[in-house]
Amino acid sequence: MGVNLEKLNRSTAKRLFGEIINKAERGEEIIVIDALRNKGDEKNAVSIISTQSLDNLFSRIAPFKLIWEYDQILKGYTVTIEGLSTVYGEGNTKEEAIEDLIDALLEYTELYYSNIEWFTSENSATNFDFPFLRRIARCNGDREKIKQLFVEEKCQ
Repeated sequence: MGVNLEKLNRSTAKRLFGEIINKAERGEEIIVIDALRNKGDEKNAVSIISTQSLDNLFSRIAPFKLIWEYDQILKGYTVTIEGLSTVYGEGNTKEEAIEDLIDALLEYTELYYSNIEWFTSENSATNFDFPFLRRIARCNGDREKIKQLFVEEKCQ
């Protein structure tokens, strides 16, 4: 006994796209395989899944938990995100550090998406950054929405 996710070849998925979207909106995941290009190998299969399902998953597995440090000598704050060690923010106040962190997140997200194949490759140390950066990208540069991620972990 078990659950078998629906798997379709690319041409069938094109033909049934409206039905596939309806299923994804209901919470189902449909897997599409390009049999010609991948010779039946499911390694490069594509999942069609609702955006809300991904949002819920990513907010649970990759929360934007801020880690603060205060430097007594420099009299300033450094803020990082647990699980996302590639970016940080610094400032004389916590507010300045948050703004600097947002600048770093926006810059890194732009770089990440412009080179996504490299960043998500199996050998990349940054391939686990996607759950964070996807939510930053969905904020479309809106700094207030990004700040909400730090508190509510929601961004739409």
